[in-house]
Amino acid sequence: MGWRCPIIMITELSAQPRTTLGKGHARRSRLSESIPAVIYGKGVDNKTLNVNVREIEKILRTKLGKNTLINLKVEGDKDYTVLIKEYQGNVLSRRPIHVDFWHVTENQEVEINVKVNLVGKAPGLLNGGVLAVISHSVKLNCQANSIPGELDVDINTLEIGQSIHLSEVKLPTGVSSRPGYNPTIVAMTEEKEIVEETAVPVEGAEGAEGAAAAPATADGKAPADGKAAADGKAAADGKAPAAGKAAADGKTPAAGKASADKSAKPAEKSGGKKG
Repeated sequence: MGWRCPIIMITELSAQPRTTLGKGHARRSRLSESIPAVIYGKGVDNKTLNVNVREIEKILRTKLGKNTLINLKVEGDKDYTVLIKEYQGNVLSRRPIHVDFWHVTENQEVEINVKVNLVGKAPGLLNGGVLAVISHSVKLNCQANSIPGELDVDINTLEIGQSIHLSEVKLPTGVSSRPGYNPTIVAMTEEKEIVEETAVPVEGAEGAEGAAAAPATADGKAPADGKAAADGKAAADGKAPAAGKAAADGKTPAAGKASADKSAKPAEKSGGKKG
């Protein structure tokens, strides 16, 4: 395990006091490539400022990025040693639209995020392993003037099933991590084989399909035309279709019904004669 030597670099940045607040003024400032900023921290009153967005973008593109130690020269005021605590970016262009500066002293201890840099080639890769980076950066404590550029992590001995934690990495002098903080940085896992599942026919499946088809026939539901169902149902039940129903289907009065009507009329006549 190794580490990269701290990079001690102070960048100059100019700022102007911001006397007018509000969203309207902030929008007008951004049109002139000036974005709102604020400075706060120990030993300084909160101040609202304007800074050049291009200068902020240059700082963020450096190796240290947000961890760059900045000498902020405020117009009409004194200089301040600051770090970029956080910044807000436009959701579309990603350009910074607001910056928070944290006032520090050069020998003040700060907690910052340091990028992880993997060094070497893990032997587990040659055996079919998969390298999984769990933490791309880690939180470290150090003096503001001794912030590491990157934290080198040696993976030359990493085999399948092994991992490297922060406690296993040698840190530079004056750099530490807070108690109880020991994240996994990288792990070597075994590659999982992807097996394509093939449907296997189950014994008796064909018979089950036939059995499922049988009730449909018994119910008289034909696949193409549902009108033949009544005949099919009657045949399946073993009962002859009712004469009345057949007559209704054929739109012709049933013979039994006609005979019943004729026999009823003479009965009414004879009943009348008796009275």
